[in-house]
Amino acid sequence: MVIKVYTDGSCHPPLKIGAFAAIIVAEAEIVLAEQHEDTTNNQMELMAVIRSLEYLQSHYSSAAEIVFHLDSQYVMRLPLRGASLQAQGFKTKKGKAIPNQAEVQFFLKLIAERPCRFIKVRAHEKKNIADPLHRKVDLMSRRMVRAAVAARKAE
Repeated sequence: MVIKVYTDGSCHPPLKIGAFAAIIVAEAEIVLAEQHEDTTNNQMELMAVIRSLEYLQSHYSSAAEIVFHLDSQYVMRLPLRGASLQAQGFKTKKGKAIPNQAEVQFFLKLIAERPCRFIKVRAHEKKNIADPLHRKVDLMSRRMVRAAVAARKAE
C-alpha cells in the first residue's frame, strides 16, 4: 500500500508560536495537527513529517511506500544532506550543533527505516488544483498560528 501524506508548518517568528498540520491518506484521511511555543517555521515543517512517520509506524507499519507532499525546501534537502551531516557529527563548520539537531537526527533515522519519497509542491497556492490537500494543511497550520497569536495578544 502506498500512503500519501500532505504536510505543512507555519510560525509567527516574533512570538515564536508555530503549528503544523498533516493529512495522511490511507484507508481514510487522518488529520494530525499540533501547536507549539518557542519554535521556528523549519521546526514545524520538520515536526509535521516526524509526527506523520511516528503515526504511520504504529498504524501502518507494512506500507510499501510513503509519499510526502510538502512545500519545505528545508525538509526536502535533509535526506540529500543526511550523509554529510552525519559525517560532520551534525555540527556546523564552526563546530556548533546544527539547528534542530535532535529533530534532524530523528527524522533521518525514521526515513532510513521506511521507504519514503518527497514531492515538492508550491507554497501558499490559493487555487492549487493539483494538490488541494496541501492547500488544506497550509490553511490549517496558518489558522492555528493566527488563533494562538490572537489568544496571546488578548492576555
